Amino acid sequence: MIATARIIMPKSRIRLSAGRKYLSNETQMLCLLSGANSIFYGDSLLTTKNNDMERDKELIKQFKQINKSNSKELINKYLIIFTDKIASTVNY
Repeated sequence: MIATARIIMPKSRIRLSAGRKYLSNETQMLCLLSGANSIFYGDSLLTTKNNDMERDKELIKQFKQINKSNSKELINKYLIIFTDKIASTVNY
């Protein structure tokens, strides 16, 4: 969804907002890597609670690490963690 929005609207701001607290850091990282370019940061978004500030600081720290390294290994690490989490929730 994020990548599709980025392709369709290349100059738009694509933000992660309400419901972000239900996403793992790995999922949010993939959203940022696939085209989202900002997050709503702080205690609340209108009537919806956001992540606590410590969790957001950790997310930003992790993203800076990937951004500085420009390493496929780190990106693959998050993809593996993400796909493992999805696989563990699927009931066959």
